[in-house]
Amino acid sequence: MILSDTAAEIPALNPDRERLLNKDARQISQHLVRLSNPPRHALLRQVAYGLLEKMQAVSIPEMVDQLLGEGVQLAGRAHALPGSPGISLDWVECVCKKLPLMVLAQGSGLSAHESDYIIGQIDSLVMLMAPDKNDRQIAAINDIAGPMTALSGKAVGGMGFSGEAREMALSNFLGLIIQSYDAGRGLLSNALLQILANPHLQKTYCKPPVIETLRFDPPVHHTRRIAARDLCIGQQRIKSGESILVMLAAANRDPQQFAAPDRFDIDRDNNHQHLTFGAGHHQCLAAHFSVHMATAALSHLFRRYGAIALADREITYEPRWNVRLPKEMWICLQP
Repeated sequence: MILSDTAAEIPALNPDRERLLNKDARQISQHLVRLSNPPRHALLRQVAYGLLEKMQAVSIPEMVDQLLGEGVQLAGRAHALPGSPGISLDWVECVCKKLPLMVLAQGSGLSAHESDYIIGQIDSLVMLMAPDKNDRQIAAINDIAGPMTALSGKAVGGMGFSGEAREMALSNFLGLIIQSYDAGRGLLSNALLQILANPHLQKTYCKPPVIETLRFDPPVHHTRRIAARDLCIGQQRIKSGESILVMLAAANRDPQQFAAPDRFDIDRDNNHQHLTFGAGHHQCLAAHFSVHMATAALSHLFRRYGAIALADREITYEPRWNVRLPKEMWICLQP
């Protein structure tokens, strides 16, 4: 498999544009495990795993209730449903864009105010991953790199990292924040869509639908690699330096791997073999975190409310070809 081959490397960012980043921004970027290749990758991965292991447990149901309450108060279209005590709100804006960041930030000891700052600046922070940053993106990154580094230092300060490992931890705490933003909000929204489309799945335990959503309707559809030497995939030869586009979503619908792959089926015995989190040495670090977060959030949602339905069945998606993320998703909640 190409994802398991160490010669299939993560493409480098444009060095001419990276030089325009300030010192703090360059420091973050240079230590990110997501952008690294062997042999340095193994050490960075170990540090990033350490971050996840040292995070404290937080109450995801309490966070969901808090975000839903704020959504009712702040969303312009939040309103009582005619003839019922229910409410309508945008699930994506109110919960999906915020919950993954809150869990990581507050699980690392940051305050609610500090996690709110991260949420407010996340659109600038994720630009660090852009391979060929424009002037606007570079300016936005430089503006928030210092404050983000300071917050990251506070988050990892009590975790026992020192020396170079601490510098790696600083960067990869922010790396986890970046990676959880799109993947986390996509999983929370796509899984809820699938559960609402299959009413018999609206139970109090949502892990099987979450796992099947990762296969059937994943938030991330592809990843890129570049050949560090000549490679072969089947009968196809890939020359050193050539780019490789790995279609994860297509692999998840492979009929040789999954029976009736175009059917959403939580009872299929190998749904966990999806490739949404990748595979090999670059397999997503936060796979367990993402599944746990989405399961806890959605399970609580269906325990908390007697009826949940889409307020608008026309779902619009972000205009990005590599991910499938609902732009907004208005739902009706009734006690």
